[in-house]
Order: sequence, then C-alpha cells, then structure tokens
Amino acid sequence: MIECAEEFDTDLVVMNSYRRYPFGITKNYDNEVMQYGVLIPHDEIINNYFISFFGINKISVCCWGKLFRTDVVRKSEFNYDVAFMGEDLLFNLHLFPLLKSMVCIDYRGYNWRFGGFTSSKANPETVKKNILTFIDIYHIKRKIAQGLKFEKGFKPMLVELKNILLVNISSMTEYPENDVKAFPIKQQITEILNSSDYSNELKRLAQYDNYSNDGFIQAIINKDTDTIYRICNNCYRKNWKRRLLKRLLQKII
Repeated sequence: MIECAEEFDTDLVVMNSYRRYPFGITKNYDNEVMQYGVLIPHDEIINNYFISFFGINKISVCCWGKLFRTDVVRKSEFNYDVAFMGEDLLFNLHLFPLLKSMVCIDYRGYNWRFGGFTSSKANPETVKKNILTFIDIYHIKRKIAQGLKFEKGFKPMLVELKNILLVNISSMTEYPENDVKAFPIKQQITEILNSSDYSNELKRLAQYDNYSNDGFIQAIINKDTDTIYRICNNCYRKNWKRRLLKRLLQKII
C-alpha cells in the first residue's frame, strides 16, 4: 500500500481483504471498483464511490484496508465523540470529500474473522441505544450531503434508516404480539418512536413511489406500535435459519 501511495502520489490507497469462516473456509471480500491500479480523481471519487457511506456499499466503510495521507486526516479535523459504533463510517465520510485522488489495489492484506455475534435474544436497552445512535449518524450524513449537494445520497440513507429500525426491532420480537412478554418490547418501541424523529424522517421516504405503500413505513409515520411489532415479529420468525446458523458458528468459534 505504501509503495502504491508513493508511486501514484495519491491521498488514499484502498485494498481488498479475506473473509475467514470456520473449517478453513475463505472468501474474497473485494471492493466493487471499476479498475485496479489506476489513479481515480476527486470527481470520480464523489460520483462513483462516495455513495458507499450512504447505504450503497461499493467500497468498505471500515477504516481497515485504507491508507490515508496524513495531511488529509489533519485537514479534516475529525473530532466526533461517537458513542460506540459508526466511527469508521463517519471518519471516512469526512475524509473522502477532501481527497484529490485515490487508488484501489487488488491485494488482500487483511483477514476479517467471521464471529462476534450478539445473542439472538437482543437486549432491549442495547437495541434502543443502537437505534438512537443510528439516527444521530443519519443526521450527520444528511448534513454533509446537503453541504455537498450530494442529491443521490438522500434516498439510500432513508432506506438504510428504515432497514436499521426493522432489523434492530425484529431482533427482540421473539414472542407473539399478544404474549404478555411482548408488552415490554412494545413499550420500548413506543419509547424509541417518541425519543427520535424517525417518523418525520421516513415521511420523506414515503414520497417515493416504491415506498409510498410500505406498511412498515406507514406504521412508523403513524407511530402504530402494534403494527410495527407484528411486522417485526414476522421478520423474526422468517429468519430462524440465520439465527440457528449464528448459534452453531458461535459454538465452533
């Protein structure tokens, strides 16, 4: 990566990686770039790759696998007190607009181990904390997109916002909606909706034709806790195979 940075005199070098699974299974985890080993100028970075930090991942949002020019990092004056997630995305989000150029190389110098899963029975307080952190990150992304007039980023980050809520709430909707054990979860959903502006933000997504009749979005807009729980519980039941696989892999790892 250093050799590439020196050869092209570029602000950023991006490499690929391996995804490591149990039983020695390895999968290439590659960035979706048009060409390796060529200088990518600023305009192309913004037009083709900056969208990665708004929900359409062409290159990894992680910090690993990237070698930045030190002066760019200093110029960014990045100084966010991120709670416990999203720091990689925010770091890249602030640095990419400052890049004069970058180069992607077809080299895998990082092993990303498959593991670290949370329990399928998610802690409601942790889920709430996750969701509220994501809404904070969303507002930072929206502010940056507005400042750069990055119009193509608005819809993907709204879709991402919807999916984050769906996935996180679904992770704790284990019980049928009329089960007494579901009531505390419904209370958490109500608290989340009342302590964030999810409903106002997703009204923007409902303006797009393919999301105007989305039942989950409408339930959020109307703050309909029962419908939200019902939809999330259906998702939870459909994903039983994925949860089983994660449990098995956790025991192996």
